[in-house]
Amino acid sequence: MAGAARRLVCQLVVAGLAATPPVTAGEVVRQYQYRVSWNGIPVARATVTRTDDQGELRQTTRLSALIRTNSFVDLFWSLRAQSIAEADALMLRPRWFVFDRRINGKPELTRIDAEPDGLLVGRYARPGRYRLVEVNNPRALDPMTAVLRALQQPPSAAAPQSYDIFTGEARYRIELRREAVETIRVPAGRFDAVRIVPTIWRVEQDKRDPRVRRVAIWVTQSVPHTLLRIRSEVFIGAVYCDLVELPDEGRGVGLVAEPQAQLQHDPEVGRTLE
Repeated sequence: MAGAARRLVCQLVVAGLAATPPVTAGEVVRQYQYRVSWNGIPVARATVTRTDDQGELRQTTRLSALIRTNSFVDLFWSLRAQSIAEADALMLRPRWFVFDRRINGKPELTRIDAEPDGLLVGRYARPGRYRLVEVNNPRALDPMTAVLRALQQPPSAAAPQSYDIFTGEARYRIELRREAVETIRVPAGRFDAVRIVPTIWRVEQDKRDPRVRRVAIWVTQSVPHTLLRIRSEVFIGAVYCDLVELPDEGRGVGLVAEPQAQLQHDPEVGRTLE
């Protein structure tokens, strides 16, 4: 997986340390702690922050994260990236999106701005290169707004969901299929979960992107459909993003009771559900 496809998955698989924005009157801020690992080796810890602003003038939802590899991974490959998006809270339509990163110390910046007529203007910049791309499609979403929509209403067993995603550099069509309902264990606890599998196509090529290997996503079966785990196959093994801690108001929601004696002998503890 390389180039634009890697950046798309990086934007969708939000994994890193994020600072909490200042809280103002009318704002509800929720933080979700995650652990990122590759074949069982820790590579990062993550805090994803969602801010819902129910102001009188306008209602907005912001999703932000900072991607950062740990000191051990930095010896081989380093990533520092901040991603933040703001959407209209009622319609979940994009307002703006920024993905600012340094890969092995080399800076790159992608920004998307939504015009009043719905036009999405994407700008990509790195030293020695600048590119502007415009998308005039009322269905197009930035990656993080697409995540918000998918979590608000996951696909049903009978009806897959499809999203037109604009990364600021390229367009993709992503279809989400609901594969199963199962119980999984993550560091935050044991949950009844819905397993969702995305399929990714390049819009310009109208075919499935062969650079993206299998990705599986688990969300809680109960509302608000909290993201529990993302499993992304790579060239060797797989990368996991697992929920470590819920916001205070979400603790206990969707948890499955586990007697301690059962935990000690449960063969599924620590095993990845496929």
